[in-house]
Amino acid sequence: MNLPPFITLKASLKAAALLLLAPLAMATTITAENSSGTTGSAPQPPGHLNYCVDPNWMPFEQINKAGQHEGIVADFLQLIRQQLPQPLKLVPTHSWAETMSLIRAGGCDLIPAINSSPEREQFLNFTSPYLESAIVIIARNDADYMDGFAALEGKQLGIVSGYIYDELLDKDYPDVERIYTTSVREAFRQVASGKLDATVASLLTATRLIQEQGLSNLKIAGGTGFSHQLRVGTRKDNPALAEQFQQVVSQLPASATNKILQRWYTVKLQQAPNYTLLYQLAALAVLAIGLLYYRSQKISQTRNQLSQLNNRLSDRNARLERLTQRDPLTGARNRLKLSSDLQHQLNQRAQSGLPLSLIMLDLIQLRQINLQHGHTIGDLVISEACQLIRDNLPANAQLGRWSGSKFLVLLPEQEEHRASAILEGLLRRLEQHPFSDNAQLKAQGIAVTHQPQESFGQLLERLELALKAQSASTA
Repeated sequence: MNLPPFITLKASLKAAALLLLAPLAMATTITAENSSGTTGSAPQPPGHLNYCVDPNWMPFEQINKAGQHEGIVADFLQLIRQQLPQPLKLVPTHSWAETMSLIRAGGCDLIPAINSSPEREQFLNFTSPYLESAIVIIARNDADYMDGFAALEGKQLGIVSGYIYDELLDKDYPDVERIYTTSVREAFRQVASGKLDATVASLLTATRLIQEQGLSNLKIAGGTGFSHQLRVGTRKDNPALAEQFQQVVSQLPASATNKILQRWYTVKLQQAPNYTLLYQLAALAVLAIGLLYYRSQKISQTRNQLSQLNNRLSDRNARLERLTQRDPLTGARNRLKLSSDLQHQLNQRAQSGLPLSLIMLDLIQLRQINLQHGHTIGDLVISEACQLIRDNLPANAQLGRWSGSKFLVLLPEQEEHRASAILEGLLRRLEQHPFSDNAQLKAQGIAVTHQPQESFGQLLERLELALKAQSASTA
């Protein structure tokens, strides 16, 4: 079975894409989200249309901390809403399962990004697809090439409970053992730690999670021969609404849809510039596999080609990471970058007079975790702790890994009492968080505020001496 392209926009097929049309035409497509039940019957709210989304499926979409819908799908929806006579209103949910329950019950009029299935057609009407993305298998670096779902028989596959993959596996691959996880992120972590053999995800989602979580021991182990086809799904009891959205979707301009993807690629480049080549090589891997399947059914050739591409991707990415200003494990600023940022903040403070506070956190049990659980779990705990700290900082805070177990946080425009409150919250969350393999983590920290006329070196010396004094007092 042939694999689909990395991303195909229905409105922007060009002459070069036609070269791949024949080998990719027979690729089977499935839905990417959770399966659901029966049709809701509540009447449409007057004056506006309610819509529900997947709250945690970046880079496609999410509901951010401010309660706003963002991502590739949100940008497509912005184009669509300009052609609608009714305003759209977001109904926030906490999970995809909650979104599907709400649309069934009539609490939402539409879902802007969903794939069709026989079960969903019982309670939803669908437009034609406006975006495609390949589904790939993720495994550890030491795993062999995996030729589709059939290669997973006898292995443990991690998926989120209720996802549409259940439908596919029940029908065609019932012998694949499924282990259900609470989230896609959790499935990736369990594969990385060796608890599961593999998981499946959209190629865009997979590369994003591997980078953000620092899961450097994971790779794209193969394709599935299936793809996501994103459509607008509308309530079954309102066929006029389906016709209205179909007309809008069918008229989406190629130039606008291309700009949407370029915008998100640009954002990604600004946040982590060393991964642009990763995306390009990953896309090349999927296209190369599709061409190899078209030209030949020799599995050994496909295995060799994918292995070579994965090796190139790994080598290039490692070289790029060494040249950047990011810590390769956590993705946070490294010491060099953070020192530069601190000096910049001190220069700004000298001009503006606004306060500047610093927090230094020390994860004091890392050595014990490495001894008890192994370095793989230790690395995962560091990455998880960094992500937890990042998620609970103000928007203008700057986080970096200062040394092996220490993290430094710059808090512009924050007085010391506010920095102390932030520190207390971080310590409490780190102590209560369920880390990988049930590892127990303790941390200590100190918060200080820059004093007038205090130099860069004096500030850091005062901060580190205060942390050492705290360590001595609690020893």
